[in-house]
Amino acid sequence: MEAALSHIAALGFIDVEIGVLGDFCPHLDPQAPVNETVAHCVEAFDRHGLRPVALNTAPRIYCDDPRDRDELLTVAHRLLQLTAGLHCDLILDVGEREEGTDAGLRRAADVAREVFRRGREQYGVTVSVEAPHRGMNAQTIPETLRLLDLAGEDALGITYDTSHATCGGVPAEEGLRLIGDRITRVQARDHRGNDVHFTPGDGEYDWPALARFLTLNPRPVCLELEFDGRLTANQVADEVGRGREFLGRLTSAS
Repeated sequence: MEAALSHIAALGFIDVEIGVLGDFCPHLDPQAPVNETVAHCVEAFDRHGLRPVALNTAPRIYCDDPRDRDELLTVAHRLLQLTAGLHCDLILDVGEREEGTDAGLRRAADVAREVFRRGREQYGVTVSVEAPHRGMNAQTIPETLRLLDLAGEDALGITYDTSHATCGGVPAEEGLRLIGDRITRVQARDHRGNDVHFTPGDGEYDWPALARFLTLNPRPVCLELEFDGRLTANQVADEVGRGREFLGRLTSAS
C-alpha cells in the first residue's frame, strides 16, 4: 500500500478510493483487528497527504459460502466498521452472476438494504452499490433497476462504472436517464466490446452523454479515474495524464 499511495500522491491526487477486494486489491484485510487496521491506514494516508473517499468492496470474497446471507452481512458489518473509522463511503458489489435464477438479485438487494440501513443508522456511513457491472447479478440497466426496486431504499446510491454501464445493450444516454438520479460516483474508464481496460476516450463509451448528465445533474457526483491493476506505475502515470486531459476537455466543452 505504501508504494501505491506514494505513486498516487506523486501524480497530484488528494482523494483516493481503496479496494478491499481479496488478491485483486489486497491492501486491507477486513478480517484483521479493525482498530489496528484503521490506525495503520490513517497513518499511511496522512504521510502521503491523501484522503480516502470510499472503500470499494466485495464481501463475498471473504465468505466460505458467498451465497450465505448471514456470512455476507457479518463481513459487511466489519467493512462498515473500517469505513466508519476512515470517515469515507462504502461501495458494495452485488455478487457474482447466477444464471437462470432471480435468487442472486434478491440476495444482493437484501444485503444492500441491510448494509445501507446499518451504515446510515449505526455508523453514519453512505453506502452505494456498483451496478451495472459485467458478470454480476445486476449487469444490465433493467437488472439494476430491479435491484434498486427490491432493495426499497430511495437513498441507496449507485457507483457507476462507465466501462460496464452499457452491458446488455442500453445506450449510455438512455441508461443515465433511467438510473441517473441514483448515481453518486462515477468510475471513469473505457471499454471496447467486453474488454474494460481502456483509458477514458480510447474506447466506445458515450462520454458526451456523461458530460451532459454531469452538467444537468443538480447533485454532486464524485468523478474518479480507475485503471487496470496490470499496468506498471509508469503506464498508469501516462494514462492518468491522457485521462485527465480528455475528461478536462469533455467537461469544459459541456
